[in-house]
Amino acid sequence: MNTTRSGGGAGGIQTAGLYFGGITTGPVANTEEYDGSTWSPSGNLGTARYYISGAGTQTAGLAFGGQSGTGPTGINKTNTEEYDGSAWTVGGNLNTGRQGVYGGSGTQTAGLGFGGATPSNTGATEEYNGTSWTNS
Repeated sequence: MNTTRSGGGAGGIQTAGLYFGGITTGPVANTEEYDGSTWSPSGNLGTARYYISGAGTQTAGLAFGGQSGTGPTGINKTNTEEYDGSAWTVGGNLNTGRQGVYGGSGTQTAGLGFGGATPSNTGATEEYNGTSWTNS
């Protein structure tokens, strides 16, 4: 990768991967695409964050949740962003801000977010329909 970091989100397949966000000395907004052999930089997230989750493909990605700031003052984010293969745009916010090790799967129009650290640590599950999140 061009920017060494951890705690980012991902999507795609082995020959068309996507990695975004993460943390170095602070949250980053970097996005990189993988073609099966090399990583190339692409459009940055609108909101830099780490411990972020992802779903979708390299041309229809989904980034959601995460944390901005570092340490105990970091804020669990409800942000959702949609990726079109070159740029991120704002999507519908999660109902519950979350970060940490949690899952994301599905596509940009049929996404799923589950688990993670929430204010009440409920392990909430939410479904994304391409516009908004619904508690499940």
